[in-house]
Amino acid sequence: MPLDALHPLAALCIGFYLAEGAGYLVHRLLHWPGSGALYEGHMDHHRRLYPPGDLLSDVYRTPSPGASAVILFAPFFVALVLAALITLPLGTAILVVIELAVLAWLNNYLHDGMHVRGFWLERFGCFRRLRELHFQHHAEMSSNLGIFVFVFDHLLATYRDPAIGRRARS
Repeated sequence: MPLDALHPLAALCIGFYLAEGAGYLVHRLLHWPGSGALYEGHMDHHRRLYPPGDLLSDVYRTPSPGASAVILFAPFFVALVLAALITLPLGTAILVVIELAVLAWLNNYLHDGMHVRGFWLERFGCFRRLRELHFQHHAEMSSNLGIFVFVFDHLLATYRDPAIGRRARS
């Protein structure tokens, strides 16, 4: 099917999973020592800001300059935006770019909130569950690389349910 015949809702669904897949791969890259400064910047979050046993704070602990999620993920976000603008009809591309921006913001917002004591979403069981899965990632950094969707963790056998205490089978 030519891309100009792609329904905007289908484009949004595809965009969501492409963004999640890209986020998963970027997060994996951030855990690979060969990625150099990207690895060091991300390890600052895991080792200094939020080490195991100290995962919550009253306000989000800001990373060192150059280690923020915005800077680390920006090149990948730009690549997805350019791909959308090049391959999709303009109206659909604009819709997908807005979706990518919202997903990027939501990912960052939810991630930061997972580390803040008394975060307003704590009243919801689904947020507490996401926090539990994220804290499992801090305990075992090769697991649970998603933030609010763990589809790629399941597909690539990196999902770990802390309630079970072992890797879940896909």
